[in-house]
Amino acid sequence: MTSSITLPQHLRVEDANTSSNPYLLDQLSHCVQQESSYRADDYLGRWKDVAAVSKEERSAMCSWGFDIVEACSIDKEVAVIGISYLDRFMSVPCPRTRACLLSRREFQLAFIACFIIALKGRGGLSVAPEFICETICQGLYSQREIVAIEQDVLCALQWRLSGASPHEFIEGLCELLPAECSSSAKRTIVKVAKSNSEKLMGNYRLALQRPSRIAYAALVSAAEKISPRAFDPLDQMEWIEEIELILRLENARNTYANSFAPGHTKPQRNPAQLSLDTNDRGLDDSGYFDLDISSRSVAR
Repeated sequence: MTSSITLPQHLRVEDANTSSNPYLLDQLSHCVQQESSYRADDYLGRWKDVAAVSKEERSAMCSWGFDIVEACSIDKEVAVIGISYLDRFMSVPCPRTRACLLSRREFQLAFIACFIIALKGRGGLSVAPEFICETICQGLYSQREIVAIEQDVLCALQWRLSGASPHEFIEGLCELLPAECSSSAKRTIVKVAKSNSEKLMGNYRLALQRPSRIAYAALVSAAEKISPRAFDPLDQMEWIEEIELILRLENARNTYANSFAPGHTKPQRNPAQLSLDTNDRGLDDSGYFDLDISSRSVAR
């Protein structure tokens, strides 16, 4: 298969700082093409008249997931993938997802199942059933309930678990950074962009976007924080244009193409788009476990 994307000029010159992967552009293009198979829709909006779950409660569960992986020293990408599994699962019209929308207890169980599937499938971890029931669920759910919901999630997703995450897009697109961009600037862009994408996943409306678009927004925001001395503005603009071409973003250039024109003032995007007001409260109604794990140890 031949890629329709022209190799950027700065990657045609052999350099130790550029990508060593000759198939990178083909891989990124393939991931973009496959995104339509991993879409989620506005399930809370579709069932807003009857849903017992709110966007804020979903956000609280996302925060809890990030707390768990951080306490266990697991890559936060696993939590991002688990959240994407949840949104995709809840987007499938079936009796089980409807039951999860009508019951906060069932919604919480679905989140746990998606989180565990991500730990196993993408985190490469072996998760003991007793650890799930006793430590993560604090005895609220039985092993039988957890196994059953895992099977339901896998069937609803048709075992399609390998779609590219925002983190993977970020890493791939940052391999296309020009050699003139300093190594420290590259590391900063990757780190900040990943953090941005994690915050975006807690925002229901933004989390439903394609992973490549989440990665794009996270990268643009991260690049703007880099000093012009470390990453020349013209190089930055060219890199962003290359990303738009690869990700097939038709309207993105209208927003960012003139960001570095002389005398131009960068558009001030709403901070809520890339930062969230963290909802630290747990789902502490009767029958819900405490989401605050800071005061207890979590077995690895």
